[in-house]
Formats: sequence, structure tokens, C-alpha cells
Amino acid sequence: MDDRSTLTCRRAADGDYEQIVALQDANLRGLPGGSAGVPADGFLSARFTIAQYRAMNEDLAVVVASDGEALAGYLCAQSPAFNRDVPIVQTMVAGFDAIDFGGRPLSRWSTCICGPVVVAGEYRGRGVFPALYAELKQQLAGLQKVGVCFISRENPRSLKAHVDKAGMQVVSTFEFQGGRYDILAVNL
Repeated sequence: MDDRSTLTCRRAADGDYEQIVALQDANLRGLPGGSAGVPADGFLSARFTIAQYRAMNEDLAVVVASDGEALAGYLCAQSPAFNRDVPIVQTMVAGFDAIDFGGRPLSRWSTCICGPVVVAGEYRGRGVFPALYAELKQQLAGLQKVGVCFISRENPRSLKAHVDKAGMQVVSTFEFQGGRYDILAVNL
């Protein structure tokens, strides 16, 4: 990160979840106070509770970037099995047999689902996004080989950040409930 002296990345702790939900809510499309109508800023389209974030952290990881007591950003990762009841994730995972990554089907890799990820507005452009992915790689070292995420075609800022700052590559697309999504993957 550019602000190494003040920003630190680590696994989320119990005291982080309220700030994670507040940052999430500020970036949700369609909620009062969220980024509705401003997709150029990036956005989230699903809301999670403190209990769900805690469960994600127990499943694989939730990593945070903090600036003292302030939350600069967070990134979550879950196993595909954790998402077995999430229709959009299951739609994506169902296509893994037909998606080539590194010379073999994505289904043949040990994968995790990356996301959601949010960087607070005042911390954007300060190296938080790649630092979160670097921390996630450390947290999952030896456990997962490939990180996979999906991004709405209506969210070009997120797509650009994942490609340019996390080194992900678009490997396929899928449709879900009238929306079009890119599938991205990266070696962890």
C-alpha cells in the first residue's frame, strides 16, 4: 500500500464486523445512502449480515485494511460449498467444467469465491485493493489454488480494479436473472 505507515492488512476480528456492514451499506446499489444510480463508482448488489460475514471468515477468510480504528476496506473469500444455497454463485460454478484456466477446466482446481470486496471512497487509489488481495493470498496459502469472482457488466470500475490491481483475468461470462456477469480468475 502507498500508506504503509498507517494502513495495515489482517484477518477480520470480532470488532470489525460492524464497520464492514456500514461500509457495505454505503456501497450497496438500491439502498438509501448507497451508490444507487452511480455505477461508475463501483457497487455491491448483495447485502450480508454480521453473522454471515463471521461465517465467511470461519469458512475461509475475511481480510481487512485498517487505518488506526478506521476501516479502509475489506475482502471476503468462501468455498464453493459455503455458497451452495446462493443461486447466482451456483449458476457460475455450474459452468466451471467448460471454463479453461491454466490449461485445464476451472472445476479441476481448488477454488475459492472471492468477494465481496469494498474500499472506502477516501482510500481509493491508495493501494488498498491490491494489498487486500495480497493479504488474502497469505491467509489462504496452501489451501486454495485459484480465486474466482463474478462482476456485473454494469460495474466497470470493479472489473478494471480486479484486472489491473489484482491480476485477475476474465475467463468467461454468464447470465443470471437478466443480468450479465464476467467470471474472473487468478492464481493464489
